[in-house]
Amino acid sequence: MAAERFRRQLMQNDDFYPAGLPQPINPRFGNMGYASGHSFDDRQDLSKKNMHAAMFAGISGTVYEGAFSVVVSGGYADDVDEGDTM
Repeated sequence: MAAERFRRQLMQNDDFYPAGLPQPINPRFGNMGYASGHSFDDRQDLSKKNMHAAMFAGISGTVYEGAFSVVVSGGYADDVDEGDTM
């Protein structure tokens, strides 16, 4: 539970997550009109198309609904998309 307390503290820190960051407007599950593995130009492109609102976090979701989008940027050694697992 210490990790969860730390995560909450980070989420409340305006230096990391300024108040103006876009929030998911309508979290949706299921077919979004793009094939799994589709590449987008950048995070702004994802946000404009309502695919992934988070500009920094790789996972968008809620504790109640779960993850509704996951972005792998290749910035970490284990950022590997294998189709049905990451």
